[in-house]
Amino acid sequence: MFTQPRGQALTAEQAVALDDEFFGSRPLAHMAARIASLLTSADVPAAGQSNRLATCIAGLGAGHESDAASFTDADRDLHVATEAFAARHHAAETLVRLYHALAVAPSPAGAPRCVWSALCDGPTQTATLVDQASAHLSSDDGHATFWKLVLPASAAQTSPPDEANTTALNVMAAWLQRAMLLLLSSEPIDLNAGYNKIKHGMAVRARNDLLAIFTKNGPDPDGTMPLSALTGSGTHSLIDGLSVTHLSRPRAAGRKQGLEMTTLNLPPATLLAESWMLARTHAAMFHIAAERHFAGRRTTPHPAPTPLLGPTPDELLGDPVVGIRHPVTTPPGGGAPDRQPGIALRTSFIPLVIHFDQKSTATVVDG
Repeated sequence: MFTQPRGQALTAEQAVALDDEFFGSRPLAHMAARIASLLTSADVPAAGQSNRLATCIAGLGAGHESDAASFTDADRDLHVATEAFAARHHAAETLVRLYHALAVAPSPAGAPRCVWSALCDGPTQTATLVDQASAHLSSDDGHATFWKLVLPASAAQTSPPDEANTTALNVMAAWLQRAMLLLLSSEPIDLNAGYNKIKHGMAVRARNDLLAIFTKNGPDPDGTMPLSALTGSGTHSLIDGLSVTHLSRPRAAGRKQGLEMTTLNLPPATLLAESWMLARTHAAMFHIAAERHFAGRRTTPHPAPTPLLGPTPDELLGDPVVGIRHPVTTPPGGGAPDRQPGIALRTSFIPLVIHFDQKSTATVVDG
């Protein structure tokens, strides 16, 4: 239970003991339980959940909180959506950090290899983590050795290569790349800042009543706009349904920008599906590392997950509108913002030129 320090570096025995502990965990089961709890929550009426919360609070001796503990189905849906967004980001960072610990992190000079320690000592800055992991994955060595991290050693003995192994390898490489993209800041839209604003202080506005639509139809002379002008041909939905808005100060053109407002679509089902695919890729990598650690010993790792044969991010996600962004203030160094307002799709960014002097308002009416 307690460890006696033997110096500044781990001893061989300490390194083995630490990874014995680490590889005894079940990270995929953790993510499965997290996703399942969100799905279950979405199916249960909020009234029953809030009553249960009030009863629990009272049972802990904190007083009767039936009013303060109440929430609606809409509140619950917003919670599920923001938690799904956070779960996806958590799964992405978990995957990239494990890849970095296994493939990129150098072994300490004169010290034994310990995966758990390498995870602990990995880059603090997410940007550094992604830069190092991405550079290695795209290198010749990264290409040549990635299969060893996610497929059993027996895969190398199959000639010609097994089709299922090849498919699984390509699918998992695609999800690792997707994980890195999710952790990048600023371009084309700052998903990482959105996650951090949720995680650190809930400095966001989640809502279910925001609708942003591109339409070729303007208001009628009487100041009204028929609903059909927002739903018919010639329209394109940008924000529709559950969304979250955050403020950040991104960097661009080598300098810090002013405040920027970003609104992201939050489709819970898609976010949870992504979380699962990222977690499955992590599980394959975790299992192979555990097998390698326990090789030749009586202890065996938890059973391997089934091969991950799809879908890829492109197949699952397509190219939807991720969100919209626009500057709120100018950069602290002066001058105009270096980041244009615009619409972020998953694979591209559409800049906008906004004529604020031509702003108009309208009342939407049936028709």
